[in-house]
Amino acid sequence: SINGDPLDTSPPRDDSDAIEGHNRGLHGLLARRALPVLLRPEEDADEELLHRVVDALAADTKNHFFNLPAKVSDHELLLVVKALHPHLSDVAFDFTNSNDLTDAGLATLAAAVDKLSKVEQFTLECDSCQHITDAGVESLMNAVENLKKIKTLILTFGSEHLTDAAVTRICLTAGELTKITEISLHFSNCPKLTPKSLEKVGVLVKKLELLDTLSLDLTCDGTQFDSLEDFKEYLDAPKDWKGKLRAATKDFAEQQAAEARDQLSEQVSEARDSAMEQLAEAREAAAEQMAEARTAASEQAAETREQMSEQAAQARQGAADFA
Repeated sequence: SINGDPLDTSPPRDDSDAIEGHNRGLHGLLARRALPVLLRPEEDADEELLHRVVDALAADTKNHFFNLPAKVSDHELLLVVKALHPHLSDVAFDFTNSNDLTDAGLATLAAAVDKLSKVEQFTLECDSCQHITDAGVESLMNAVENLKKIKTLILTFGSEHLTDAAVTRICLTAGELTKITEISLHFSNCPKLTPKSLEKVGVLVKKLELLDTLSLDLTCDGTQFDSLEDFKEYLDAPKDWKGKLRAATKDFAEQQAAEARDQLSEQVSEARDSAMEQLAEAREAAAEQMAEARTAASEQAAETREQMSEQAAQARQGAADFA
C-alpha cells in the first residue's frame, strides 16, 4: 500500500486486460493524491489536468474508497462528482469552510450519491458552510435513503440557516436504513436548533435495532453525547425524557426571550442617548443661530441709527444754508 491506499501487487496475467487494470489502479492512486491539491483555493488549477484526474478516478473501479478533503464551490462539485463510480463502498467528503458551497452543490452531490448503491459508509462534513439550508439537507437525504447497504452515517453541518426540520429529515431517513450500526450527527454551529431535534434523535435511536455507536452534538441546549450508552442513560432516566425536553425547550425559549429583552433594552438605551445628543446639538445650533441673529440685528440697528443721524445732520445743514 502507499499512504494507506491498497494496491494490488499480485503479478499481472499476460494479457492486455490485466495490464490495463493495473494501469487504471496506478493512475487512480495518483489521482487521489492530486485531486485535493488541485482544488486548493491558492492553486490556479489546469482545467484539462483536473478533468484527466477525475477521469482516472472514475476509471479505477477496483478501488472502493473515495475520500476528498477540500474546500469546494458548487461549480467545482459539478466536475468532482464525475469521479464517483458505482463500485464505491466507502465515501467521505470533508467540505469544512467551503464558503461557496450552497444547496445547489448539495443537490449536485445528491444526484451522484443516489447511484452509489454499494455504499456502506457515508461521511459528509460541512461545518462552517453558512449557505446550506434545510432544502440542501432535504435533497441530500433523498439520495441517502436509497443507500440500503449503509452501516455508518456521519454528518456534520454548521450553518445558521439550519433548523429542526433538517435534523428531523435526517432522522426519518436514517430510521428506514435498518443496517445502520454507527451514526454521528454534529450540528455544532446551528443556532436555530432547539431541543425538539434531540427528541427526534431519541426516536431514531430506539428504532435502529443494530445501532451500537453514537456521537451526537446538537448544542441546542448545551447537550453533547459521545456514546450511545450516555444517550440511552439520558433517555432512560427516571424523569420522563419528553418532560426533560419540554423543560429544556422552555428554558431555551426563556433564554432567547431574555436575550431579546436585553437586546431591545440596549437598543432603546442607544436610541435614547442618540436622541439626547441630537437634542443637545439642536439646542446648541439654535442658540448659535439666535446669537448670530441678535448680532446681525444690533449691527443693522446701529447702521440705521448712523444713517438717520447723517440724514438729520444733512437736514440741519440744508436749513442753515437756506436761512
